[in-house]
Amino acid sequence: MPDFAYHAIDPDGREKRGRIVAANDDVARERLTLKKLYIVSVEPAAATPSPLSRLPLRRRARLNAKQLTLFTRQLSSLAQVSPLEEALRTISRQSEQPHVRAILTEVHSGVVEGQRLSEAMRRESTSFPALYRAMIAAGYKPRRTIKMIGYAAEEVGLKGSAAIAQNFKTNNVNVVGVMQLDMTNYKGSAGDIYIYTDYTDSLQN
Repeated sequence: MPDFAYHAIDPDGREKRGRIVAANDDVARERLTLKKLYIVSVEPAAATPSPLSRLPLRRRARLNAKQLTLFTRQLSSLAQVSPLEEALRTISRQSEQPHVRAILTEVHSGVVEGQRLSEAMRRESTSFPALYRAMIAAGYKPRRTIKMIGYAAEEVGLKGSAAIAQNFKTNNVNVVGVMQLDMTNYKGSAGDIYIYTDYTDSLQN
């Protein structure tokens, strides 16, 4: 049976590389998935690329966190109404920064050549980390939306949080749970950690 080289991420976020014997690519991926690994790439061992091929094709600035987040949102929206290749082309052409446009064009080229999206992203591995690519390859989708919200004017009557709560109520936002981190890192008490038992949900503790 063929020998496949794989690159994956384990549940603890550690990179795993190795070889697996399987009848074909799909069987190899299935076996790795059963081991609870998030697959970044699987390819015939005989065609294992050299270490140099894992580096970006050109030295240039990478996507920062804000740019990667924006790209993820744009791709998520466009991929629902257009083919992946078209969505990538649209995003790359609309990008204002030259280096962002160049990076996304490179990914688009990989998809056009027949690569999986996660494999095409490996061309720009400094912009798309291994864990990000593994989540793409696994088709990961969170069960719920997580929002991180900052607000102010709490000391004058809970103005900020009250405005957010009212907005959510008006728009019928289904809030499943909230983690409040007020006064984080402020040394105002003798202890470092306190466990709250009021205003909590036992199912989320």
